[in-house]
Amino acid sequence: MKKIYQKKTIIFFTIILVIITQASINLYTSFFFEISKDLNCSPKQIKLTLTAFFFGMGIPQLFYGILSDYYGRKKLLLLGLSIFCYACLWTYFSSSYSSLVISRFFQGL
Repeated sequence: MKKIYQKKTIIFFTIILVIITQASINLYTSFFFEISKDLNCSPKQIKLTLTAFFFGMGIPQLFYGILSDYYGRKKLLLLGLSIFCYACLWTYFSSSYSSLVISRFFQGL
């Protein structure tokens, strides 16, 4: 019984993590023009923040396998989720373009 509960829990949290990642991309792209107006920059510059997000997602994947073998998947997922939450707050309170780019990079981690 315990194994079935663990499998359901793992599946549930995996689905939640995928939804969070997709929401951080899709919800963000619909507000490019509003963000560019608020930060007084062009929409092309705001599109670069999406690139920073994808670099934050792509580059660390080279090391996640090794780190998860050493530290365990649960600890690594909790660390990544906490970094994502802090980066979301940082993104929300960003008042400059450079701060937004850096915070979007950390959201991708």
